[in-house]
Amino acid sequence: MINQKGGSTKTTTSINLGAALAATGLRVRIIDTDPQEGSATHWLPPADQVGRGLLDVYSDDRNLDQATSRTSVPNLYIVPSWTSLRAVEKERDAGSELVLRAALAQSEAPIDIEIVDCPHTLDVLAIGATGAADELIIPVQASELDVVGMEELLKMVKKVRARINPDLTIAAIIVGRVKGNSGFDRALLAGFRRDYPDAVVGSVVDSVRMREATAAHQPINVYEPGGRAARDFAEIAERLIARGES
Repeated sequence: MINQKGGSTKTTTSINLGAALAATGLRVRIIDTDPQEGSATHWLPPADQVGRGLLDVYSDDRNLDQATSRTSVPNLYIVPSWTSLRAVEKERDAGSELVLRAALAQSEAPIDIEIVDCPHTLDVLAIGATGAADELIIPVQASELDVVGMEELLKMVKKVRARINPDLTIAAIIVGRVKGNSGFDRALLAGFRRDYPDAVVGSVVDSVRMREATAAHQPINVYEPGGRAARDFAEIAERLIARGES
């Protein structure tokens, strides 16, 4: 889950799409590589004691499975991180970009889907995440600035494909905080479907309930299971599952 632009609904999408996938019975693990205070770990705190979380994986003190915790949501797990994870970027140890890829390859946990929530900067943590991923999901807001900002992201993706991960593809583009069925929103979605025909292109309605769910430390399908935003994420999850099966 990646976008270098702040406020792109990246963490919102990680948590709520992960919860929607988990609701289908799949075992989902969110790996929080964002060392900000308001990261996925803040929204969905770990239920188990896992030391320093992902930082322990980068420091070779724990493997990924040992750093994995249950959450309050059935079938949804998290590898947490806190601001201390910034040490990875500061120290830049040799091979840091390959740590997560190796950790995932060595994992023995019965996980069906891994979601890596990336930082909003294209640093060593983001590069390591894209190097480890099979596919990218790019969350954007319904704005021209977000569309323009994707150009820098796609340049980085091109470099990762050339240097680390040649099989990396874009699985989905999810437009968040859509305020209505406006002409701009329809044109934006149509443009993404045209430019990325192999990706799932979906949208999620803007909702004050989403902000309330964050404060309640719950995914939207738990906080307001019958709401429009929960239905939007469930639909995207179903389409991604169908894409994977095909």
